[in-house]
Amino acid sequence: MKIKEKIMPKNLLIEIGVEELPASYINGASKSFYNGLKKLLNTNNIDFESSNYYGTPRRLVLFFEEVNNKEPDRKEKIVGPPKNVCFDDNENKTKAYTSFINRNNIKEEDAFWEEKNKGKYLAVIKKIEGKHTKNILKSKLEEIVKKISFPKNMRWNSTGFEFARPIRWVQVWWGKKLLDVSVAGIKSQKKTRLLRQIDKNEVEINNIEDYFKKIENSNIVLSYKQRKEIIKDRIKQIVKENNADTFYSRKLIAEVANLVESPLVLEGSFDKKFLDLPPEIISAAMSQHQRYFSLYKNNNILPKFIFVANGVFEDTTEIIKGNQRVLNGRLDDAYFYWQEDTEKELEALNKKLNEIVWIEGLGTIKDKVERLEKTISKFYSSEISRKIAHFSKIDIASEMIKDGKEFTKLQGTIAKYYLLNANMDQEIALGVERHYLPEKWGEKLPETEGEKYLAVIDKMDDIVGAFINGTIPTGSKDPYALKRKFNSIIAIILGFENNQVSKSEQLDAEIFKIVDYLYKIYPEQKNKDILLDFMWERIEYQFEELNIPSDVVKAVVETKNDTIINLFERAKAFKKLSKSKDFKKVAFTFKRVNNIVYKAEEKFKKDNFDSIDESFFEEEEEKNLYKEWKKHYKKLQTFEKNKNYKKFFDIIVQFKPIVDEFFDNVMVMAESKTLRTNRLALLKDIS
Repeated sequence: MKIKEKIMPKNLLIEIGVEELPASYINGASKSFYNGLKKLLNTNNIDFESSNYYGTPRRLVLFFEEVNNKEPDRKEKIVGPPKNVCFDDNENKTKAYTSFINRNNIKEEDAFWEEKNKGKYLAVIKKIEGKHTKNILKSKLEEIVKKISFPKNMRWNSTGFEFARPIRWVQVWWGKKLLDVSVAGIKSQKKTRLLRQIDKNEVEINNIEDYFKKIENSNIVLSYKQRKEIIKDRIKQIVKENNADTFYSRKLIAEVANLVESPLVLEGSFDKKFLDLPPEIISAAMSQHQRYFSLYKNNNILPKFIFVANGVFEDTTEIIKGNQRVLNGRLDDAYFYWQEDTEKELEALNKKLNEIVWIEGLGTIKDKVERLEKTISKFYSSEISRKIAHFSKIDIASEMIKDGKEFTKLQGTIAKYYLLNANMDQEIALGVERHYLPEKWGEKLPETEGEKYLAVIDKMDDIVGAFINGTIPTGSKDPYALKRKFNSIIAIILGFENNQVSKSEQLDAEIFKIVDYLYKIYPEQKNKDILLDFMWERIEYQFEELNIPSDVVKAVVETKNDTIINLFERAKAFKKLSKSKDFKKVAFTFKRVNNIVYKAEEKFKKDNFDSIDESFFEEEEEKNLYKEWKKHYKKLQTFEKNKNYKKFFDIIVQFKPIVDEFFDNVMVMAESKTLRTNRLALLKDIS
C-alpha cells in the first residue's frame, strides 16, 4: 500500500519593489498589503505560524512562516432534483437522475434521498479537495496588490495597473521555490534591488534566507520601528557629544524613518550670521524644508544641525558639505527676506494688503482686517485688541510669506517678530501670533480674553465669507478648512487645551451675535441659514468626538436654543443618565415636541406663537398639560441654572406621560388658527 506523504508547511516571502514611495504612504500601504494577504489566507482557512510586514521607500515586504500547503478538504452536501422528477411513470430512472450522478462523478450507491418540506430530493455528500496555497496565491496576489490603499495612484505602463509609484520588480518565494506569478506585468524573478548608490544594485536571490542575508549585508533596515530607533539613538549621541538639547518632534522622526532604507545620522553646521534670524525661521528651514533636526543650548539655537542620509559611506565629508550648502542657501534667502521686510514701516506692509485678494469677489486682505477691527471693537472694546486686529495680517504682505513662499506656516510668528523689531508693545505682538490658535483640537489656545475674541472673530469671518461666496464644505471638499476652523472656535469656547478646561462664557453667549454682525457688514448676505446649520452640525460632531453618544447629542442639541457650554454640560450629564431605562423613551417624546415646533416654525415662517391663553384650551389633556407645566416650569429653570441635571431629568420623567396623553388625544395642527396657535405656543414653551 502506498502511504501518502505529509506535505510540510512552507515559509512565504513576497517583495514588491517600487520607485520611491512618499514617506506618508509607506506605513499605511504595508499594513494594507499585510491585511489583504492575511484575509486571503484566513478566508481559505489556511493556517500559518507567524507573520510580519515591512515597508521602506523602495519595497513592501511580507513574510509568513509555516504556512499550510493547502486549504483543508471539506465535505459539501449537493442537493439535486426531486424524487418525482428522477423516475418516470414506469419507475425508470430519468435523464435528471443520471445527469446528477454523472455531473458529480459519483457512484449510485453514494447518493441518498434528502428529506425536505416539499418531499425527497436526490443528494450526495461530496469531498471537496482543498486548493493548494500556491495556486491561491497565483490567482489572487495581483488583486491584493491592486487593493493596497494610497491617497493617490498613477498608471505607468500598458497594463493600466494603478499604484502609488511604478512597480519595478517582484519576487514571491513559496518555500524554496520561486512562484510563477506576475503583478502589473512584472514577472516574479529571483532578483531584488539594494541601495541606489551601489553600482550593481540588482542582485540574484537563491532563497528566502539568502534574501534576508543580502538585505542585511547591504545595511537595508526593513523594519520601520528599527529605523526609528537607530535614528533616535544616534541623535541622542550627537546631542550628548555637543552638550546640547534638541526639540525634535515624533512626527519628524516618523517621517525621516520612511525617507531612508539605511539610516545614516550625521552632523553639519551653518553660518553663524544666520543666528540673527528668529529661531523659528531657522528651525522651519531645517525641519519643514530639509527634514533636519535643530540643536539648542540653554534654549538658544546652535549653528549646527543633524540630518539623516541614506546608505553607508566610507567618507561622509561630501555628504555633509552638500547638506550644509543646501541649508545655508535656504537660510540666505530667509536672511534676505528678513532684511528687506524689517527696513519697511509697519503701515507700509499694512497698505500692501490692499493688493492681495482675500476671497474672489469679497475684497482684499485689507478689507478683512478692517472687518476684524470693527467687529472686535463691537464685542470686545479695548485699544490693545483693536491694535492686534489692525496688525494681525501684516506678514501676509511680507517678502518672507507673500506669494506662498516656504515660510507661510510661520504666519503670525513672523508678524510677531516684525512688530517686536519695530518696538511695538509685546502684548500686541504676542496677540497677533496667538490669534491663529489653536491649530488643532486640544492644542495651545489664545491666552487673554481679547486674544480669544479676535481668534474667534477671525475664523468666523473666514467661515462667513466662504459661505457668502458659495464655497460651502461638503463631505469630501473643504478648501478653506472651515470645519477645522469652527472646531477651533468650539475649542476656544469650551477651553480645551491639553486636557485642561478654561471656558469662555461671555464669548460663548455672543458667538451667534458675531455671525449676525459679520453678515451685516458684508456687501452680501447669502447662505446664512446654511451656515447656521453647518455650525450646529459641527457642534454635534465635536460633542460626539468627545465620547458623547450620538442619541444623547441629538436630544440635547436639537432645540438649538442654548449656548455651546450649557449644551455640552447638559450632554455630559445626560450621557450618565442615558444608561437609565427611561432615557430613550423620554428622548423620543420630547424629540416629537421639538419636531412639531420646528416644522410649524418652518411652515408659518415665525419663531414664536404668541403667549399662551388658558381660555382657549378645550381638551382636558391640554388643560392638564398646561397645569403641570406651570407647576414644574420654575423648578426646571432652577435645576438647569444650577446644572442639577439629575433632578431636572427626574421631573421630565414624571412629565412624559402627561405629554404622551396630550399627543394621543389632542390635534395640535387644528383647523382653527386660534386653537392651533395656542397649542403650538404651549409646545414651544416646553421645547
